[in-house]
Amino acid sequence: MRAAPRAVPLAAAALLALVVLATLLGPLLSPWSPTATDLTAVRQRPSAEHWLGTDHLGRDELTRLLVAGRTSLGIVLLTVAIALPLGLALGLLAGWRGGWVDSLVLRASDVVVAVPALLVGVVLAGVLGGGVAGLVLALAGGGWAAYTRLVRMEVLMRRHGAVVQGLTLLGARPARVLGGHLLPAVAGPVLVLVGTDVAGLVLAVSTLSFLGLGVRPPAPEWGTMIVEARPYLASDPRLFLLPVLVLALVVLAVLVLVRHAQAWTTHGRSAVRAPAPRRSPSAPPAGAADGVLVVRGLTVELAGPAGRRRVVDGVDLGVGRGEVLALVGASGSGKTLTAAALLGLLPEGAGAVAGGSVRLAGRELVGTPERELRRVRGGQVALVPQDVGAALDPLRRIGPQVAAAARLHRGLDRAAAAAVARELLVWAGLPDVDRVLRARPAELSGGMRQRVLVAAALAGEPALLVADEPTSALDAGTAGQVLALLARARAERGTAVLLVSHDLGLVAAHADTVAVLDAGRVVESGPVREVLDAPAHPVTRALVAAGHTPVAGPTAASPGEPLLRVADVGVRYPAARGPALAGVSFTVPRGGGLGVVGESGSGKTTLARVLTGLHRPATGSVGLAGTRPVAGDGRAQLVFQDPATALDPRQQVGSALCEALRLAARRGVTARPDVPALLARVGLAPDLADRRPWQLSGGQQQRVAIARALAAGPDLLVLDEPVSALDAVVRAGVLDLLRSVRADGVALVVVSHDLAAVAALTDELLVLHRGAVVDHGPTPAVLAALAHTPDPARPDRGGAAPPTLEEIHP
Repeated sequence: MRAAPRAVPLAAAALLALVVLATLLGPLLSPWSPTATDLTAVRQRPSAEHWLGTDHLGRDELTRLLVAGRTSLGIVLLTVAIALPLGLALGLLAGWRGGWVDSLVLRASDVVVAVPALLVGVVLAGVLGGGVAGLVLALAGGGWAAYTRLVRMEVLMRRHGAVVQGLTLLGARPARVLGGHLLPAVAGPVLVLVGTDVAGLVLAVSTLSFLGLGVRPPAPEWGTMIVEARPYLASDPRLFLLPVLVLALVVLAVLVLVRHAQAWTTHGRSAVRAPAPRRSPSAPPAGAADGVLVVRGLTVELAGPAGRRRVVDGVDLGVGRGEVLALVGASGSGKTLTAAALLGLLPEGAGAVAGGSVRLAGRELVGTPERELRRVRGGQVALVPQDVGAALDPLRRIGPQVAAAARLHRGLDRAAAAAVARELLVWAGLPDVDRVLRARPAELSGGMRQRVLVAAALAGEPALLVADEPTSALDAGTAGQVLALLARARAERGTAVLLVSHDLGLVAAHADTVAVLDAGRVVESGPVREVLDAPAHPVTRALVAAGHTPVAGPTAASPGEPLLRVADVGVRYPAARGPALAGVSFTVPRGGGLGVVGESGSGKTTLARVLTGLHRPATGSVGLAGTRPVAGDGRAQLVFQDPATALDPRQQVGSALCEALRLAARRGVTARPDVPALLARVGLAPDLADRRPWQLSGGQQQRVAIARALAAGPDLLVLDEPVSALDAVVRAGVLDLLRSVRADGVALVVVSHDLAAVAALTDELLVLHRGAVVDHGPTPAVLAALAHTPDPARPDRGGAAPPTLEEIHP
């Protein structure tokens, strides 16, 4: 049953290839002249000599159709060859440079797009005098604007993203970023537009020729052949129908291919169905027969350079109404892939469910037809993802995004869905809901965006909510608010929750049952208190032990000369009510460590961007080894909070690290490790070099991001939540790695809500609140003050009590 949908694009591609091949081989298929007339053989019927007969002047019809196809397709290809490069160049330039360049290009494209393309072609063809050359220039003159606007929009969306910023910090020049990363990123949408344009151009060429502004007789072209056949439509419809049929088939084939290409580029690597999985004959686990979710023997395979490998192997799970099941394990153990398989979000072309049974709200998902499967999943399960940045559309306002789920899955009209969206955002505890409804994602803090995602997930009233590391990048106060929302969802709505997490403390506090994964298998499961208080499996014992092992403090190092000097730095964003940073000052010695903590929206990430040269402060100064930090000189590197958005999804891990090493060599960095050494240094296996970021777990992505930053040989490493996505075991290893980096003389600025990680890596701690420094001093002393623990070694602060941890993390 799955063959039919695939047969449609294959048949379209075969038909189009056949037409193109026939036009190219025309002289071999039909040796007649396309223009030679023979009045003794006028309008002959098809015969062995003339396969499709002759026209009103005795010319071979098949020959004229083939030559006309070669002419039409040649004009189309020449037009695209002119319009596409011009549109790409102008779109890249406008999107990258911005300012007056962007305005000039955009206004010019507005003028072209405002006038119908066919009308532009008619006018230009008339001015240029028709003919092939005039026709090509006329069509290209009206076609470049669509490519320009599409590429400009795509570049604008990515120009300030983490991928581009990371490459800029590594020292990549604009040409490399544009040609090596942004252009491949926009290739999918551009190819879809090219396909649509080809179909339109085929019709335009024939239409202009039909109007006498295109190919001139006696040269054959499908449009002119239709014009010449009109007088004989009643007496010999064959002459009219043949060019019309060929033209219609070519356009239809192109549009079918465009439709399928558009579906692929829209959905990317998600929502792939497996090939005829093997069903498990076994019954569901005891006690889970009536559960919201019952998984039995789930097996998932991923394709790679060395062939298919099993990444989830025989997983059994069960969660009932109003229950919370936690899925825990080390980074790369298969947690996220298990959740992705349940959601139908395995990477397309690489991931497949190879066996097992999955029952959701009583419906079997494995083996269910694709269309029915989407309906069942869409109405019964929702996702709160780890990657907040990629989950919300950056161009749409929050209100319509939350309302969309209610409209799609509950069948509400626009007004009712908007009311549901507002009600859910109020329920989620978001302040100033009317402003949030009108805001775009970039205008909200990370914690607010995460609460928006919870509200959007519940808008469709799902039976199951999958929460994949929902608090890994949030401060303690905001994380508590998100977890409180999940608890309210299960208590008030009876929603079952599958919680994917590496945080055993969070699991112990909020889950009813837990399943521990290792290498894609469940090695231990049961009630959460029984499993965590008395772990039976070595993997579980290692996770619990790592969570309870005190983290060592920073490696002692002799204080070096000041490397980083920040004096009275202030930053204000145009639409913000208050300053993002106000009067921030501190110094960091070479090889030193500074921690930066504060609630969501306190200015931590803005400060990280200022320190690396990605954002110039409005007031004050920043000096790195005596000069202003410049993004691209390689001296300061930023490990972004969300590694999934900081790595190019099309680039293999090994290629990304090689690129960083080459850029470092160009700057004169001599002590360079190779790719296997970099991977080993961050605790990753060498075979991961052949994978792409989306084939890695969140923790593995984080370590790749750290390895890429180290490849640049920086003097300063700014880490934005460096261990937020790591399990306890890997977290300890990465903290050891970063301490060794400090010992090598690299200064660290650690932006985090994880106070234990800050204590392990830094000597001094800076506390930000609403953009201002509210406390600054030795890390142990400031942490003691935050906990309201007196510290006699801490100097007096003028009698004013330091802020509490509850005040900083409300």
